[in-house]
Amino acid sequence: INGHKVDVTILDDASNATIGVANTKQFLASHVIFEYVFFSNTALAVAPILNQNHVPSTVAAITGSLLHPVQREMYAGEIVISDEAQPSIQFAKHDLTLPKHPRVAIIAGTSAVLTAYIQNAQKSARAQGWDVVASEQVPLTETTASAEATVIASDHPDIVLMALTGPLAISAVTTLRADGITAPIVSYHIGGLYTTLQHLNDPSFYAVSSEPY
Repeated sequence: INGHKVDVTILDDASNATIGVANTKQFLASHVIFEYVFFSNTALAVAPILNQNHVPSTVAAITGSLLHPVQREMYAGEIVISDEAQPSIQFAKHDLTLPKHPRVAIIAGTSAVLTAYIQNAQKSARAQGWDVVASEQVPLTETTASAEATVIASDHPDIVLMALTGPLAISAVTTLRADGITAPIVSYHIGGLYTTLQHLNDPSFYAVSSEPY
């Protein structure tokens, strides 16, 4: 960059904030000048260290608390996931055929930013007069979301809001359909990866995203 060689070091935190802190300290010992963080729980844990040492960081799954108030070294790497619930609900309200007061179920992964997504989804849905009948979270270390999807199916939702990634999204949608749920499913942007859409081939699965396909 600008005529300078860039050395890239990759360390896996395995979705574990404690490992993420150790990795960050290792980076600092190696005089790293920039860090890219993916997992929101890790970002929350390492933010004080990065701010104290004046090391800028781009966070893929950043939380609102790291943006408001502004923290000098923390930058959003993409869409703020916790803010995706409201446009998903607006899309469903204006572009999908739903009952006047639909029953909505929410399923998401277990992390700081996805917990915030659920909270915002519940708040936005209730503001529309919707009935929130179920909210389930799936540990990101799991390989399937079938159990949580079965719980949601038992509440017979008219619409499902989803914030799960590839394999978890696929297992949740497959289970919901197998359990007789034909309701539209509106996913956050990561759940709408092209490979996921191809695999599901589900005309009632939607992904709201500002990113092109």
